[in-house]
Amino acid sequence: MIDSMFPQKRNVTTFSTDEISKFFRLDSGFGSSRTKSGTYIGPMSALEVGAHGACIRLLAKIMSMIPCNVRRRRKSGGSDIAHDHPLHGVLNLKANKDTKAFQWQTSRVYNRAVWGNSYDVIDRDALGRTIALWPSLSPNVEVTRWDGIQTLTQYDDMMPGDIAYVVTKNWPTASTTTWPANRILHIPGMTTINGIIGKSPTDMLRNTLGIAAALRMFEGEYYGEGIRPALIGKLSENKNPTKTKEMVAAFLEQYAGWRSGNKLIVPDFGLDLTPHEFRLDYANLKDGERSVVSEICGFWGFHPTLIGHSGVEYGATYNNAYQYQLQAYTFAIQPQIANDQNHFNADLLTPREYQKYFCEYDATPLLRMDPESFSKMIREEFFAGALSPDEIREMRGRNPLEDGKGKDTYIQSSMIKVGDDPDETETEQPAGLKLVEQIGIAENE
Repeated sequence: MIDSMFPQKRNVTTFSTDEISKFFRLDSGFGSSRTKSGTYIGPMSALEVGAHGACIRLLAKIMSMIPCNVRRRRKSGGSDIAHDHPLHGVLNLKANKDTKAFQWQTSRVYNRAVWGNSYDVIDRDALGRTIALWPSLSPNVEVTRWDGIQTLTQYDDMMPGDIAYVVTKNWPTASTTTWPANRILHIPGMTTINGIIGKSPTDMLRNTLGIAAALRMFEGEYYGEGIRPALIGKLSENKNPTKTKEMVAAFLEQYAGWRSGNKLIVPDFGLDLTPHEFRLDYANLKDGERSVVSEICGFWGFHPTLIGHSGVEYGATYNNAYQYQLQAYTFAIQPQIANDQNHFNADLLTPREYQKYFCEYDATPLLRMDPESFSKMIREEFFAGALSPDEIREMRGRNPLEDGKGKDTYIQSSMIKVGDDPDETETEQPAGLKLVEQIGIAENE
């Protein structure tokens, strides 16, 4: 058992760079199927749908920029960052010898967003502590139950019927390795029916993605044919049908095609020109596109404004921009954070370690994106005695005040009970207010 009184030797997984590159090679057409709109959508081709790919990319960037700290519990209450714990370096510096933490986080988000699950092979040291995480492409992992016969890479109190993971690799030769559940960090996405395997967002949005792809395909063909409708020309003189066909054919031969875009046209016959009312907006079915974009963004918890679809048609204004950011944090980021933290604590820390340590994301970088609200929050917590000046300075990347001046906390004391006579109070400015300039909180921030 990992949670043993005595150290046990652990298998350490190592991969070469060539093995990693071949291990992750995947055909872009893998798993594609025809949708009702006539387009083919698969896990990888779905990323080519603008709104879908943009939402996943935004989610991956945000999750990759939030540090996940391993914290050590204090006996007196509270906790401190455990910089000396190996798992802290794995989550924030290098997931393994080949992959930095930022890229590791990104790959996990994409695997869950495309296939519904992310898998990492866990390396542990002799004490059972996590020292490396090796990401595996989701299609290369099969979730099964151990039959009690198949050879396990590592045996830790496994019983027939327990969950096991079969990981396939393609280099140097095609082979499979069966891992017990305690050697795999398996995190399903936001939708799981049986509580074990996550459902692929690509499958859940297949027809919506198919419509979006069909709209873009129509637009591509529209532009590809060199069509630039702007004016309608009507012959000013009546000609016989044969002569008219000859004139039109000669005109198209000379001016049709994308190479004639923005070119001066001088016909050798009379034309009455009127503006063309069948605009490209209508040809692209913009109303349908807005509906598709809103549905995809709603699935991921982002407002279309956050991926570049601004305008009154999406209800976006300058005044509600922050509200959309708060909505994204509440409905898109926080569920991802809760999902990760639960699995990190349950799978990467042994039961004995969890009595002393826990993993927690620090969402402060997200709060800094709105300086006005961030400063307001700091002021309110400072005057309520919840933050010391040094803690505020640390949040802003500044060094502590000299001689320990910033370690104390302050609270305003001008409140009295209802019905009591106000005591004589000093007119001197409270000590907390004196430190406002020292900690860098301006009233107009």
